[in-house]
Amino acid sequence: MNRYIGLFLKQCIDNSVCGKYGYGYKFSQTRIKKQIIMLPIDSKGNPNWQFMENYMKNIEQKYIKNIVDYYNKKLLDNPRGKLALNHSAKDRNIFIEDSLMKIARENLKLENIKWKEFVVGEIFEVRATLSGIDKNKLNGKKGNYPYLTRSDKINGIDSFIAKQDAYHYDKANVITIGLDTQTAFYQSNKFYTGQNIQILTYKELNKYNALFIIILLKKLMEKFSWGGNGATLTRLKRGKIILPIDSKGNPHYVFMEAYMRAIEKKHLEKIVAFYRSKIA
Repeated sequence: MNRYIGLFLKQCIDNSVCGKYGYGYKFSQTRIKKQIIMLPIDSKGNPNWQFMENYMKNIEQKYIKNIVDYYNKKLLDNPRGKLALNHSAKDRNIFIEDSLMKIARENLKLENIKWKEFVVGEIFEVRATLSGIDKNKLNGKKGNYPYLTRSDKINGIDSFIAKQDAYHYDKANVITIGLDTQTAFYQSNKFYTGQNIQILTYKELNKYNALFIIILLKKLMEKFSWGGNGATLTRLKRGKIILPIDSKGNPHYVFMEAYMRAIEKKHLEKIVAFYRSKIA
């Protein structure tokens, strides 16, 4: 027995017992021992353990190569991104490249960046979602739209649902906020939500500067409590966060993006190195 043989046997057992056992006919220890499964055999009619191991290793290698290709592509795309700023695409890419190198040289330190306090509601648009559907009012059909709740797991996604004709979905490229659960996530796809989810957006929003700002929003929401300073939309709008600023004293969204891209690049390189070491 090893991991590869175990994975092969697991599938053989699944295939043999599928639909056979249930509440009135349980898969007991006695029945497990008597259950017949189909296995590949060697020239002597014994289970061909080596074939099972090699077969699963070949499958694993196929997936590892796909994983390496996927993350290599993300690494190649990392320095380049679309920014909603008043600069040419060439200028934006050059700035991001330069920022990445500078951040790398400074070992991801933020001490040399100027910071300024901003009121959330003065620089961001904060509003309720368009949907806000109770789960029991969904049409029950599965689909490709994320259904978000105030959970702090899996980007707030409870399930994937079909289009809900009675409700409007919310557009992608926003930050969703659950005030009472102090959760905040970036949403890259159209989505529906449960009750009490807020949306935060701004002209320069993209995945990377959103991830930077989300950390600061969570710090702000830690101050909210269930008492007199409870979590409300008004308190969120009046809340203050400190952001890095550019030479004009505005939020430095390009730096935030470059900073988060540098962190992503660091982790992507580790992932690629890990899986490359597993390629036979």
